[in-house]
Amino acid sequence: MELTTDKYIFHITDEVKQTRIATHIPPLSFVAYPKDKKLCIISHQQEYLKRTTPFRKDSKQLLLRHIKPHGPVRKDIISRWCKSVLSSAGINTSKFKGHRTRAASSTHLADNGISIKDIILPEGWSNERTLQQFHHKPSDPSLILAKRFHGH
Repeated sequence: MELTTDKYIFHITDEVKQTRIATHIPPLSFVAYPKDKKLCIISHQQEYLKRTTPFRKDSKQLLLRHIKPHGPVRKDIISRWCKSVLSSAGINTSKFKGHRTRAASSTHLADNGISIKDIILPEGWSNERTLQQFHHKPSDPSLILAKRFHGH
């Protein structure tokens, strides 16, 4: 994790499920939103790090359990957290489980008018076909039309 004055950059060096041979996921950048601290990921991240410093010891992992022992979280806990956030955002979690957050977020973006090209680049997909074939799970078309009609 690298902090500049207005953004956090996360370098993912380990291979993950989506990693192809000789290809790495590009760094993830999160930019400050100074207009509203409640919506600013940087201010929330700084507060989280400040509050969890006493529990970190030698851990380099960002996410820690909020109950004792305060060690690094396992992937099943992160999956449960992701599912909770997806549900709170109005995403159908019976269709999208925690391990399908890429598909859920990509589908949500596409259903709300974000271009496929703008979706595939940060997600690290090599082409549009990969997204369409494996990750785009269209929502109920009547809901999409209603959202666009009402400007949501």
